[in-house]
Amino acid sequence: MFKSCFVLCGLLLSLMPIAHAESEFARFERYSVAANGIGWQDLSNEQKETLAPLRDRWGNLPADRQERLSNGANKWREMDPQQRERARDNIQRYQQLSPNERAQAKDRLREFKNRPPEEREQAREKWQERQQNNQRSNRGRNNDRGRNN
Repeated sequence: MFKSCFVLCGLLLSLMPIAHAESEFARFERYSVAANGIGWQDLSNEQKETLAPLRDRWGNLPADRQERLSNGANKWREMDPQQRERARDNIQRYQQLSPNERAQAKDRLREFKNRPPEEREQAREKWQERQQNNQRSNRGRNNDRGRNN
C-alpha cells in the first residue's frame, strides 16, 4: 500500500512540469489571441449569428474588443429571454447617454468592481430592492390613472 502511494506521488510529481507547461501555453495562447485578435472564421456558428451585424467591420476592430464581443456573444446565448430584453434596454439606455454621462457610468462600474465582494453583494441587494420599490410605485401610479379616467 505504502509503495503504491509512493509510486503514485512520484508519478504526479513527475507530471507537474507538464501541467505547468500546459498552463503556461494556455496563458500564452490567451495573450496571443488578445494581441492578434480573433478571425471571423475562428468564431463558432452561434457567435457568428449573434455578431452578424459586425461581420463587415470585424477585421477592423481592435483585438481586445473582438475578444470582449466574442465572450459577450457566448453570454448572450446563455441568457433567457427576460435577461436579453433587459440587456437590450440597458444597451439602448447607454447609447442615449452623453459622452460625459458614459464616462461617469464607466467610472462607477470600475469603482464597483474594485469593491470587496461583500460590499458588491450589499450594493446589488440595495439596488434590487430599489428597483422593486420603483416597480411597485409605478404600478400604483398606473392603477390610480386607470381609476381617474
